[in-house]
Amino acid sequence: MRTFDSGAVRDSNTGKGRCDLLPLDVVCDVVNDNVLAQIHKFKEDGDYNHLIDLLKNEITDNTYDDLLGISDRFEMGAIKYGDENWKKGIPVSVYVDSGIRHYLKYKRGDEDEPHRIAYMWNMLCCIWTCKHNPDMNVYDAKYKSKEDVILNKEC
Repeated sequence: MRTFDSGAVRDSNTGKGRCDLLPLDVVCDVVNDNVLAQIHKFKEDGDYNHLIDLLKNEITDNTYDDLLGISDRFEMGAIKYGDENWKKGIPVSVYVDSGIRHYLKYKRGDEDEPHRIAYMWNMLCCIWTCKHNPDMNVYDAKYKSKEDVILNKEC
């Protein structure tokens, strides 16, 4: 488990890869993928509107099914970590890392969990964090000069 300075808790990411470190600009040169392109734009300038555009394009035909699936993800998190643990403050790079990983697993066809829902959950939480805890947005130019906010402890 990781515990962030804010008191928020998340599973360890050890052994899962670091999808937030993928050079998405190069990946997008090779693979034509709008989702990865929008995440890359967000990482470049910190503007969460890129992620809003991503979700607007993603959640179309199944809007209410998707929202119910995402609400299931919130319920699972509340049971595991407590209600609204994610609102305490998790650096957006953590959401980007997890969101890209789930997106890639969804695109690969993995069915061990609802990866499409998991990636959308991460993007929604990333957007919320950018709006309500902007200092957690390590991609925003105003905060890039700060020391890395990803200080966390593995338990």
